[in-house]
Amino acid sequence: MPKLSGVQILLACCLSHGRRQFTDIAANFPEACRYVLEVLGEVCYNDALSRERKLSPEERLLFHQERSGPVMKR
Repeated sequence: MPKLSGVQILLACCLSHGRRQFTDIAANFPEACRYVLEVLGEVCYNDALSRERKLSPEERLLFHQERSGPVMKR
């Protein structure tokens, strides 16, 4: 994962809003933003799969814990 020194951290509890923050600054930090956007893309893909499979909220949580959790930890 790229390291950025001197960068302020913004806590975003919603991935959609957090993703938007990265798209807004992607031109200034293309490598770092591309990495984050690709990771978030994997999580969004998992979310789309969970909706497509019509998982219950409990199943969806487990699905994300298993599939998206490791991606987010990276």
